Amino acid sequence: MTKISIVIPTYNGAVNIHKQIKTIIKDCKTGKINNFYELVISDNCSTDNTKEIVSNYKTNKFVKINYCNSRTNTGFPSNFLRSIKMATSQYIFFLTDDNLPDKEFYKKLYNFFENNDYVNLCIFPLDIVKNFKKRIFGFNELAYVLMRGSIMSGMLIEKKKINYKYIVKKGLYPQNGIFVDYYLNYGLKIFNCSEKINCYSKFSIETKFNDRMQRKKDLAVIDKINSIDVFFQNKKINYFQLFYCYYAIYFWVFNIKNNLVKAKKKELAKIFFKSTISKNRSWLIYIAILCSYMRILLKKNR
Repeated sequence: MTKISIVIPTYNGAVNIHKQIKTIIKDCKTGKINNFYELVISDNCSTDNTKEIVSNYKTNKFVKINYCNSRTNTGFPSNFLRSIKMATSQYIFFLTDDNLPDKEFYKKLYNFFENNDYVNLCIFPLDIVKNFKKRIFGFNELAYVLMRGSIMSGMLIEKKKINYKYIVKKGLYPQNGIFVDYYLNYGLKIFNCSEKINCYSKFSIETKFNDRMQRKKDLAVIDKINSIDVFFQNKKINYFQLFYCYYAIYFWVFNIKNNLVKAKKKELAKIFFKSTISKNRSWLIYIAILCSYMRILLKKNR
């Protein structure tokens, strides 16, 4: 049995899937790593040549490749959950198809887990995310898990400990329900190794409104809020933790809005921001919006 399943939900990501497979096989070949990794690729009815690319590598002797091609496009949430069920290893390591680990990343991951087991939610560095630092008595830790988990890549958990109870139905972030619950039960371990996962999405901000994830006008901000609300409603987190999550979400919202304005997409920025506050929210969320806005202003005036 392999120890770690590298899980990649994909849709029309043939070029990136090709890079992903080459990277892990090369690392395992040069590191003489055999039967440690399983590469799980859940294909959401791609119309490109993803299937043919995967087929070319199925007979390699270093990495077990587990591939499934859906007959219809069921959307990201369903594809994500299907990829978990496909995994057969003790641990699951999550990647998006366009987030590519550095050379020798898989050797480092092997060194960490070859003779060790970790009960915690494990997070590995992503090039677009700064190193985590605890603030305000650690209340920012949950918000970090929420925001980092939304990106998905670089998160590692033990499969048998996964709980699906807090996944929001019809929400775009089923991973938040899994990662946040896992963190609340087992804590957090961050690996700050020099080998990182690199985001190769080179698209402009405005293209993300109609991308493969179908994040719509609010870039799925409301979905992200709903994914943390369910933990408060079930008394798994307190007001302070909930507030800091709201604060982190809207700090990100203001950054996106400002970047759209800089890109001369003022009307899109207006539509985006309005859609993130279109639902009736609690007084707590409006305080979070105010605090995040004040932080943005302070950054501008420095």
